[in-house]
Amino acid sequence: MTFDLVHPDARYGPVPLASPDPRGALLLGIQTARPTFPVRPLADPPWLHRLHGLAARAAESGNGHQSMALFQAVGRPPLARVPGVREYRVLAERARYDVLLLVITETPDAVRELAGAPEWGAVREWAAYGTHLTCELKTRVARQVGSGPLPERPLVLFTFFASHDPVQFLDLWEYLAGWYRVEMGFDHARLMVPLTPDPDGAGYTAVNHAVWDGSLRHFLARQMTRPSFRRYVVGNLTAHHAAAIPTLYRSVSADEGSAVNA
Repeated sequence: MTFDLVHPDARYGPVPLASPDPRGALLLGIQTARPTFPVRPLADPPWLHRLHGLAARAAESGNGHQSMALFQAVGRPPLARVPGVREYRVLAERARYDVLLLVITETPDAVRELAGAPEWGAVREWAAYGTHLTCELKTRVARQVGSGPLPERPLVLFTFFASHDPVQFLDLWEYLAGWYRVEMGFDHARLMVPLTPDPDGAGYTAVNHAVWDGSLRHFLARQMTRPSFRRYVVGNLTAHHAAAIPTLYRSVSADEGSAVNA
């Protein structure tokens, strides 16, 4: 360990990692309107359906495009409760996307290939139509937890992170993920980091994609009733000048005609 934990706890060691994963990920975050709390699904169903179809076509258009998934937000904390929001307020405002599109590729190089393809250009153009904000992230999978089958319809947690020290943050994440594994039962996660480092610190350090087999209400009640969450998770993020901006999602299928419910 190359840093000091705040309130160290023997129960929360580094999370066991799966074998190194060479894959890449292309992530498109979309705000269809100004973020709200609680989340009110605002994306137009026909628009979502068209976005899903264009993204599926793009993912199948080249080599190394392994899987595609579209997500719609079902829950997020109020901005004032986001750890580190005072230090990274601009990022925290941007990171609350109500629609996310994720394509996993076999290699990081395939991310660049996909991002430059005309089929992805059509996705990008449609995503920007009538929306408030879009953000495209080209990443590689830096850490992987779990490799077994996923729940049939999981609750999906995407957390956008910002940190002054991207290298040290990878170590910190392993300890934070250890808390989620013990206290919340998470056993599937991937941490994605940008392919090109941002020397000015103006962008996200990493994005965590985790799945949980349970309801939104159960998740929130379980997390908020554990005193160790604020002491250990929030305490260590604050001590290491890092911010975590989480949003909970459900997947959107190809033929869904309405917003996804929790």
